[in-house]
Amino acid sequence: MLARPASLIRCGMIVTHLIQAPGNFAESAESRVANRMDVLSTVLKTVKLEGTMFYNAEFSAPWSLRSPASCLLAQYLSPEPRHVILYHLLTQGQAYVAVEDGERVLLSAGDIVVFPHGDAHTMGNGRDVASRDYEGMLQDVLSQGLKPASMGSGGELTKFVCGYLACDPHLSKAFLGGLPPVFKVNIGSDSSGQWLKNSILYSVGQAVGSQAGSEIVVAKLSEALFAETLRRYVDSLPPGHTGWLAGARDSDVGRRWPCCIVNQPTCGPLPNWLHRLGCRGLYWRSVSGIFLGCRLWPT
Repeated sequence: MLARPASLIRCGMIVTHLIQAPGNFAESAESRVANRMDVLSTVLKTVKLEGTMFYNAEFSAPWSLRSPASCLLAQYLSPEPRHVILYHLLTQGQAYVAVEDGERVLLSAGDIVVFPHGDAHTMGNGRDVASRDYEGMLQDVLSQGLKPASMGSGGELTKFVCGYLACDPHLSKAFLGGLPPVFKVNIGSDSSGQWLKNSILYSVGQAVGSQAGSEIVVAKLSEALFAETLRRYVDSLPPGHTGWLAGARDSDVGRRWPCCIVNQPTCGPLPNWLHRLGCRGLYWRSVSGIFLGCRLWPT
């Protein structure tokens, strides 16, 4: 019996539990939809994101802050190496954000802005003022919980909550590899997004009052918010966009995504359906042809 390749165990990105292609390719449209797996949900479950909201701001213009790279925050969150995704949900007013050496992204109420790679960035509103650097204040910021923090000069009010999602640093390289340094999505334009935003605001208020169970509710809402944001981002990708996120909309990819583990793998080139995800690498399959997994590397 052939041993599983060691590289399949230790490599940075491993897609496992993949099934053999369906034998019947002449199935109806209805059965194709029924058989399609929710690739995005499957990947999010595999990556096992964990997080919460940790900062509740009420700032008046003009104001500006600098948020350091998330790797500095990670050391306060877990003794284990973790990659930290940062986000800000704007609940009132307007603001701008910019990664270092990047252009400003304008935000309005209902926008959530995500920094999937944890880039340092500035955030503010109103005329240009010196930024307050939070790099040396992280422990104080985390210790105050979700009690409202104030800053500014008495002008237009901006309210937002900050949160994070943490995951395995190796899995994050492939999971987040197709995402830009910063992107925004508006969740306030429909009833489901409004419900989520209102639930977050209510739960943050409960956490401030130290209500029993509020901590776990805020944590779960943080995860739900990121999943909803990523779903909307995927839906907004233009036709022809490559990468696994765009491929998650492909029904053929959905039918072939994870289900079972098999042994006796052999090595070969990637199948066409993984090429459509914009992937490069090698894959392993069982002697019976069942897809086992793949090792991917950046294109």
